[in-house]
Amino acid sequence: MNAFLSFINYIGKESDGKYRYELLFSENPEEFWGDKFEFKPCGLVNKLTPHEEHISDVYIIKTNFKLNLIQESMCFGFQDCTDGCVALAYAYDEKDNLIIKFDFGEPYDEVVKKLAEKNVFLE
Repeated sequence: MNAFLSFINYIGKESDGKYRYELLFSENPEEFWGDKFEFKPCGLVNKLTPHEEHISDVYIIKTNFKLNLIQESMCFGFQDCTDGCVALAYAYDEKDNLIIKFDFGEPYDEVVKKLAEKNVFLE
């Protein structure tokens, strides 16, 4: 698959305690953009949303860990993420060990591999 991770939406916490996310992929990450993506920091924007024409595939995941998402950042903007300065999403455990990290534009196969290592699979 020729798609690249471009955005992650937090859907919510389910009754079983798992966190549900929507992973958005784009075939052209260099053109990926959305409403208010130029705002800095992202956390000041209510509901940062990518333009639909840039989204090629959408998958759902359920995790035991909560991801820190770029759109919740009170320090960085989405442009910082697309430039590779900060991660699109990451998670640490209670001992401050990195569990997982996703960068903007990661290839689909790499995302699937990282998730599988944590027993998380795309739906």
